[in-house]
Amino acid sequence: MSTPKPVEQPAQVAMLQLISGFWISRGVFVVAKLGIPDLLASGAKTAEELAQLTDVHAPSLFRIL
Repeated sequence: MSTPKPVEQPAQVAMLQLISGFWISRGVFVVAKLGIPDLLASGAKTAEELAQLTDVHAPSLFRIL
């Protein structure tokens, strides 16, 4: 039995996957750097509350979350 050959993706798809992977990893980094998990340990908070606690722009934090 032969091994299946990998399906080749168009270059645009591969590039989009690389870019979106970077965006996701950067978002996770920012959330961790701001200490959001620690702030949520005591319970749920809104993006506005988290923004006030971390001194960041609330709409931007909302988009990351």
